[in-house]
Order: sequence, then structure tokens, then C-alpha cells
Amino acid sequence: MLHKILSLLLLVCLSMAAQSQSFEEEQLEYKRVQKAKDAKLGALAGEFSRMGLSFANTEEIFFRVFKQEARLEVWVKPKGQSKFLKFKDYPVCALSGNLGPKRKQYDKQIPEGFYVIDKFNPLSGYHLSMRVSYPNQSDIILGVRGSLGGDIYIHGACKTVGCLPMTNEEIQNLYLLCMYARDRGQENIPVHIFPYDFSKGRPDYVLNQLTEQNKSTTLALWDNLETGFQFFEEQKQLPFVFVKEDGRYSFH
Repeated sequence: MLHKILSLLLLVCLSMAAQSQSFEEEQLEYKRVQKAKDAKLGALAGEFSRMGLSFANTEEIFFRVFKQEARLEVWVKPKGQSKFLKFKDYPVCALSGNLGPKRKQYDKQIPEGFYVIDKFNPLSGYHLSMRVSYPNQSDIILGVRGSLGGDIYIHGACKTVGCLPMTNEEIQNLYLLCMYARDRGQENIPVHIFPYDFSKGRPDYVLNQLTEQNKSTTLALWDNLETGFQFFEEQKQLPFVFVKEDGRYSFH
């Protein structure tokens, strides 16, 4: 009986120790993450400092992606401030599919819409990766029911069939940014993915990537996405994003 009680107490203690472990500590148990920290954290903090920012004092981060420009923007919000500041652009080093949303499995499309990072994978086959929360409720309503696909990641290795690939060097920086944001309490790291930079207007050549079959629905989606884009552009704050019954986004 005493042996059983001691075993139960040991299990309880181990469980409590696991629960007290921070997200950073949990991630640093993986060699790739520890190596990324050793190689990149000092330089990353230095970049913040040169911009008059503090890496340790960053409360939230936000990713904004433009497919046509192959650009991922990192925005940060310092503790005690209400507005985001631009930190840095990172190149998306490979693209697949055309402009327009992802609507079914195996279409090689990169999603377009409003997402969050919902999973970290320190053992990825693509060095390090963070999953984007596709399909969201809008995708479920507007996509091919029962065949939406998934497993869309921001990852390394610079190759893709629908994800957002970076070089291994750059994914280390992005992974650390997200890891520390999560460790500081940011449960949801927003990722807004747009077909092109709406601030530049709609280039004529982007329309050439649309078929007549999906042109009207895609342009309607882009007009809807642009509303959310403009909200952030004007306010430098993230809108609350809701999905209506017809799949359109609403912003507040």
C-alpha cells in the first residue's frame, strides 16, 4: 500500500513540474530550437535595439503576408502601447499555385484570409515550422466541403506545395519571435494573408491569374480582405474578425 501511495505522489509531482514548465523551457528541450536561440537571439535583440525597440519588452507580434510580393512582414507591439510598429520584412522564398484563395485539398494554393498560428513543430521535416489555422470558418463555408485540406505551415527548407516557406536561417528568427511571444502570454499570433499589397492598388497583371469561372468570387473576396487590410493600415491595431453566415469577414 505504501509503495502505491509513493508512486501516486511521484506521478503528481511529475505532473506539477510539467505544468510549471514555461513554453520557452518546453521548446528549448528540442535541439533545433536551442541551436536557433544560440545562433540568432543575440542578433535579433540587436535588431530590435537599433530600431529603438526592446525585444524583451515586446508584448505582441503579428505577421502580414503578401503573396504576389512574396513578403512576410513582422509587426510588433511594445508593452504598454496600443499600436503595432513595423519591425522587418522577410522574403517568402518559394510560392506555389496562383493568386486566389485555397478552396480544396491538393490545389497547391496558399490560403488567403485571417488566421492565427495554432501549433509549433520543432521536429518538422522542414527544419522548424508553425502551423497556420487553415481552414478557418470562412474557408469551411466557401471551400469544397469534405475536401478542404490542411497542414499549412510557415516553415524552413525553401520549398512548398501551398505553405509559406522561408530559408532555414529566416525560419529560426520567426520561430524565436513566435516562441517568445507565446511564452509571454500571446496565445494567438495573427497571420493575415493577402493576394497582393492592397496599398499599391490592384495591378492589371494579377487579373490574368484568375479564370473566368472564379473571377467574380475571387474579386469579391479580395474586396472583403481589403476592408480588413485598411482597418489595420489606418489604426495600426488588429480588428476583431468575425465570419458571417455567407463566409464573408466582418471587422470591428
